[in-house]
Amino acid sequence: ALELVGAAPVNQEKVMIAFPDETRNKQIGGAKTLLGTMGNVNGERIQFLCNGDKHGIPAEKGKTLFFKGSDLNLKFQVKMFKKGYFELLGRVSEVEDAGDGNVRVTVKFVAITDSDRMALTQFAEDMEFLKRQLPR
Repeated sequence: ALELVGAAPVNQEKVMIAFPDETRNKQIGGAKTLLGTMGNVNGERIQFLCNGDKHGIPAEKGKTLFFKGSDLNLKFQVKMFKKGYFELLGRVSEVEDAGDGNVRVTVKFVAITDSDRMALTQFAEDMEFLKRQLPR
């Protein structure tokens, strides 16, 4: 919880990750919440890095925990667009080794309210607009 406090750019925001099934919870030593670092997000999906070294989970095991088609419970903030947390169910669409013990996980949302989808879509569009406005 302490890692979630404070303002940070989106690529430093934390994502709380929980497995909804007992099999993967047993693999990590019980029902724990893992922390990932958000890479990007929009109204359809989120991408984050997860480094399991803190929990004794090497990247190769991380790739099996986040297997394609598996469900994840996610909780994260995008403070510019919502005061509280987004709490969403997602399904892993891609997982890859990102080096340094990290796995990069892409998750498509399968349970999201219309208002949350609109807020995240607006956030992504605003970030894209800002990128185009900045001088190169």
